[in-house]
Amino acid sequence: MQLNFPNTQTAEEPRTLANAAVWACGFRPFFLGGAALAALLIGAWLVVFFGGHAMGGPAGAVGWHAHEMLFGFVAAIIAGFLLTAVPKWTRTKTITGPKLIILFTLWLAGRAGLAMAGLIPYAAVAAVDVLFLPALATAIAVPIIRARTPRNLGFIPLLFGLATANAIFHLAHLGVVEAHLASLALDAALAIIVVIVAIIGGRVIPFFTVNKVGYGTVERRRPVDIAAIILSVAWLFSFIFWPTATVTGALALGAGAANLGRMYGWATLKTKKVPLLWVLHAGYFFVGAGLVLYGLSVFQLFDVPRSAALHGLTAGAMGILCLGMMARVSLGHTGRQLQAHPIMTVAFALVVLAATIRTFVPWLAPEFYGPSITISGVLWTAAWVLFLIIYVPILLSPRADGRPG
Repeated sequence: MQLNFPNTQTAEEPRTLANAAVWACGFRPFFLGGAALAALLIGAWLVVFFGGHAMGGPAGAVGWHAHEMLFGFVAAIIAGFLLTAVPKWTRTKTITGPKLIILFTLWLAGRAGLAMAGLIPYAAVAAVDVLFLPALATAIAVPIIRARTPRNLGFIPLLFGLATANAIFHLAHLGVVEAHLASLALDAALAIIVVIVAIIGGRVIPFFTVNKVGYGTVERRRPVDIAAIILSVAWLFSFIFWPTATVTGALALGAGAANLGRMYGWATLKTKKVPLLWVLHAGYFFVGAGLVLYGLSVFQLFDVPRSAALHGLTAGAMGILCLGMMARVSLGHTGRQLQAHPIMTVAFALVVLAATIRTFVPWLAPEFYGPSITISGVLWTAAWVLFLIIYVPILLSPRADGRPG
């Protein structure tokens, strides 16, 4: 006797924009958007810088460049990372699908608005741009608070602080608050991001290293870790309110030394054959080096210009770590082998070289200032184009292992 049962398999869900693979997890759209912006920004900046073209509306070309690097590019990578990491840290869910589309659209609208700031009313540009960061902070805060994970609570005020800095930047250019507060807002954003980078980098780089080179080779020294974060946070506030004060210089030197000291036990030399690791170590080196350079600039030692320190922290720490983290996270969270494509090894080398040239050549060889800007800009752009070539198919495709995300 044969028993026949009705087909119980559910029909495949119709494909729509909202359930496309790119909206399955926060890192996908924000890594794509951030990488595309990184490739476009510096190329556009070179044209503006050397061609004398107007950009950014009331913010001006320099203001546009600084704002978009911090609130556009780096903010996108932070968004993608946190929207992906917080579910792991808290064992809860963050936004996907339609809600993720809305959040990404807010970010994208802000970038488009700033690019056209000279063509449309700046008040409209500001109104759109200020919406993204509070929305991101809320999206991160809800699962963190629900999960009651104290070690992750610090990200909430940092993100809302970044949102406040962005609002002040725009209000200053709208004439609502004093004009000098625009530069103060950029300083605040830079310092907040440095602290976020120090927290995330100090948490994940040793973990990634242990997973690859083995337990017992990486040493976490808790007192040094705590000192690095405390000094970095202290420098944050001092840098915002007293950027050239002696105490700020001292805190920068202390924070830089502590962050470099954290790396002492991270088995950095054992990562030289693992591109996905050495690029992260190289990026974190620039966190400490950039802070030390800032301290030296405050004390006017070795003729270190403020610009060298700031680009060490931005093009160096933020740029290198963003590229390295995106490459590693994208592979891991799409179910692929944690092995860097040979083209990405080239991209890592290019972004490190770009940051090194931009940070040190204008200081040590000022006669080559112009060529160094051009060369570093070309290298930076090439690195991000290579990332897009390799990772666009990965980020737009479902996970290789068939799991959701």
